[in-house]
Amino acid sequence: MAVRLTHEPGELIGHYMVESLLGRGAHGSVYRCVDPQSGAKRIIKEMHLAAPEDEAAVALRYFQAEGELLARLAHPNLPTGQPLTVPGPFAVDPATGGLAGPDCAEPCSVAQRHYLVMEAIDGSTLEELCQSARANEHPLSPSAVWAWTKQIGAALTYLHDQGLVHRDVKPANIVISANQGQAMLIDLGLTRPCRVVPGYGTLPIGTSGRFGTRGYAPPDPMEQEEPTPLSDLYALALTVMRALTGLDPTQPAELERLLEANLLEVRSDIEPYQAVLLRRSLRAEPGDRPSSVAAFIEGLSHPPAPGWSCWIELHPPAIEVGQVRPGQVRDLTITIHDKRSGKQPEGEAISEDPSLRILPPALRGHDILLPLVLRVPGSREPGHYRTALTVRTADEEHEVPVTYEVVPRVGRSGPMGCLLLGLGSTR
Repeated sequence: MAVRLTHEPGELIGHYMVESLLGRGAHGSVYRCVDPQSGAKRIIKEMHLAAPEDEAAVALRYFQAEGELLARLAHPNLPTGQPLTVPGPFAVDPATGGLAGPDCAEPCSVAQRHYLVMEAIDGSTLEELCQSARANEHPLSPSAVWAWTKQIGAALTYLHDQGLVHRDVKPANIVISANQGQAMLIDLGLTRPCRVVPGYGTLPIGTSGRFGTRGYAPPDPMEQEEPTPLSDLYALALTVMRALTGLDPTQPAELERLLEANLLEVRSDIEPYQAVLLRRSLRAEPGDRPSSVAAFIEGLSHPPAPGWSCWIELHPPAIEVGQVRPGQVRDLTITIHDKRSGKQPEGEAISEDPSLRILPPALRGHDILLPLVLRVPGSREPGHYRTALTVRTADEEHEVPVTYEVVPRVGRSGPMGCLLLGLGSTR
């Protein structure tokens, strides 16, 4: 059966001329169009004509709700739009909801077709940029990805403040301008209230609540059915990971690799705290993720304060040795505790200072007792000194400063090499 579902380039939608088809889904098609008189670029979304009549009524209700939403929202990183209805009649194939082709045996007639006319930015989707970067083996720069993420995060925060969940955050729904300075979150067709919101009562609630795209949906089926703003956060984090790694979450094997990847090994040009935050945002439990998209964006943008912790607590977080003499040895101890119940920290402790030796750790319950030895070089001059120990786990990295004051020496001692040991390696 030959069925034509889409407009061809050069055809008119109202007074707008179709330039190209941008995409087609189960419920609609999206076109890049131009106003022949003004030259203004527009994105036009068409609702596929559905049959039977009851299905058409439901589809139209959701489509009109999206139009109402676009008319109400005002944010630089969200599209604006208005509905457009083109009178018919049109011959429709009942089996597909699209325009009937010449081989359609029993076409039905509809009186009008429904569209949404939205502003357009000249550029590419983030998905297209990801595919191009992967094909050319030239990964997207972290600075560009952070800038786009900040803009999309601002758009999502705006939606969440209205009590709305986008439910289909993914690279294909993010348009990056040609100069790569602006990012826009598009396709609000699945956006729904997560609670009753004054002024948005016309939006459908409850019945079609499932998350939009496989691979970007949280792993818990219950959360997929009842998404929240933290579900959008999960999808945004996966979108960022897609941009940084090139891995495609819609492919099950690549999604598994992405969720297990050590981001710092894949991208050495990002900061450890950014990798930690992305990993936290992909936790299966919503309560284990950052508290909001706004908190996520803030965390990506600014290094954490000294002593920051996602899961690991260090006692003490900093070591003040006090006064020591050249050649003197001091025994020190750090307790490493995982705040997740029943978890034992795993990772490594590192010091680049040969005077700070890390001894094999000991297990006490679910805590790790890490012995240290500070041996002050015999040649060290009097004064105040600072060194550091790095505790690195799969989730986060901490620097533990070690400070001491050297007073006039008694005796001499040589340096000792640093030791790199796994935490939790002894049980």
